[in-house]
Amino acid sequence: MFTLKNIDNLKTQFPDKKLSFVHIPKCGGSYVKNILKNLNIRTNPKHLRASNKDFINFGIIRHPVDRFESFLNFRLSLPTPFGDWPKRLRFVHFKKRITLNQIVNRMTNKEMLSFRPYHTLNYFTQNLDVLITIEQLPEFLKSFGYEYNSSQYKKVNVSPKLRGKLNLRNRRRIERVFQKDMELYEKFMKNLM
Repeated sequence: MFTLKNIDNLKTQFPDKKLSFVHIPKCGGSYVKNILKNLNIRTNPKHLRASNKDFINFGIIRHPVDRFESFLNFRLSLPTPFGDWPKRLRFVHFKKRITLNQIVNRMTNKEMLSFRPYHTLNYFTQNLDVLITIEQLPEFLKSFGYEYNSSQYKKVNVSPKLRGKLNLRNRRRIERVFQKDMELYEKFMKNLM
């Protein structure tokens, strides 16, 4: 998989391929899709993995714990829980005083891994050609000849932190639950240096 650091190698290998964005949930994808729509860059439908080899498939990566925290806050801000929310914990959705940490303390590891279409970073990065951070998006697009004014775009779908943020103990637990995602993220960040 390529990063921004070795993007010239990718462009040399595939000079005629166009870009296609894979939307990994809770990694800034809604914001990115607004930009790409105006630049006429293809986005993969819904939250599906890359499958079309006629494109240079790219995605945005985010720290797995921040991603999961954002996901839970988003889900808890909705009027009713989705069907994949643990049945035994449906009551927490309606009791607004129960904090994010209290909710995570009640969840099993298996429950944390069972949300759809959330999936893991490892799931979504299969078949990706390029992985970048959201901060690298302008430079990445510019390397393919696309420029945009970032001040024209506002972040969308930002999860309200109505239940608070995760404490250090729960952050470490989630790192263990999503260990393979943490390994992927750490390897990616190491390659940036």
